[in-house]
Amino acid sequence: SEKLASIGHMAASLAHEINTPLMPIKLGLDEIILQLEDEGVSVDDRDVTMICDNIERIQRMIRRLVDFTRSADEGMMPVNVADVLDGVLKLNRKFFEHARVRLESHIQPDLLVIGSPDHLQQVFMNMAVNAQNAMPDGGTLTISADIKDETVVIRFKDTGVGIAPENLNKVFDPFFSTKPQGTGLGLFVSHGIIEAQNGSIEVESTVNAGTQFTVRLPVYQGEQAR
Repeated sequence: SEKLASIGHMAASLAHEINTPLMPIKLGLDEIILQLEDEGVSVDDRDVTMICDNIERIQRMIRRLVDFTRSADEGMMPVNVADVLDGVLKLNRKFFEHARVRLESHIQPDLLVIGSPDHLQQVFMNMAVNAQNAMPDGGTLTISADIKDETVVIRFKDTGVGIAPENLNKVFDPFFSTKPQGTGLGLFVSHGIIEAQNGSIEVESTVNAGTQFTVRLPVYQGEQAR
């Protein structure tokens, strides 16, 4: 059991080291392609597709490795949710602009909780990407965060295609996905992360009107978050 635990820790560390540079590589590639297209430079779609597919393949493998070798409550510390959300917005702003998705944010400062910054970023990034996927023709994503009744409430509200009523109770199930290339693990893992941090996550949706995911985390009353 000690050997298995050591292998798990090593695998999680290795996955983190590989995954960290993948996101800027993917975002940088997307930006270069968009700049070339804006300047009228032809790009071989086959090469681009091959590169993107392989980056996404690596990301899927790394996500599976991290999700199943690392505890959801690992790395707990005081953290400012507003800072995590701000980082997610900065990472995705250009991507959303080109996808014709307008970002609106109403985020109260100093939203302190006990949690893992990396895991919270993973959850919020998943919410943002899911919202963009739900708006293939563009739309508006509104991200809000404030405090209500000693609880930090974070909302991701899109104006996308919505979720069919028969699928609404399945979105947090493992391996359930309505996307052709989806693994069905993103929302399942996000749900586990939030529950491990003593919070809750829920979804409301109307077909052809939009979807709202709401995350609730208890307020941290101690020292200033990092």
